[in-house]
Amino acid sequence: MNMLTNTALATTAQERREDAVLHVAEFIRREGMTLYDLFTALGDEEAADAVAELVGLCAAPLPARSAVMTELAEVALSLNMLSFREIDALAMSGCAPFDVYGAVRWSGARVADLCARLAAT
Repeated sequence: MNMLTNTALATTAQERREDAVLHVAEFIRREGMTLYDLFTALGDEEAADAVAELVGLCAAPLPARSAVMTELAEVALSLNMLSFREIDALAMSGCAPFDVYGAVRWSGARVADLCARLAAT
């Protein structure tokens, strides 16, 4: 009998929660400054502060899930509340060194996915 067919890969709820938090931490370590730059360019100080807090939280080996969820929800809310007028104004000004439309769209989708993953655990 093949060993792979009767070996179940059991993960506990705690392991799934930790995996979700570590996934968010990896994303923030990689993309946190980009998010910070986006919110700074948009003039959204509260969202920039939430991203800065997330960067600090994610410096820990295993960040606190509740704190990460709170700050990530703040970031998601800020992205959802952006008006087309705000996005257009920044894009048309030429002040942003990146594609504003693409940054908002990609960041919004990614943060929403991460929020959903955390909430599901």
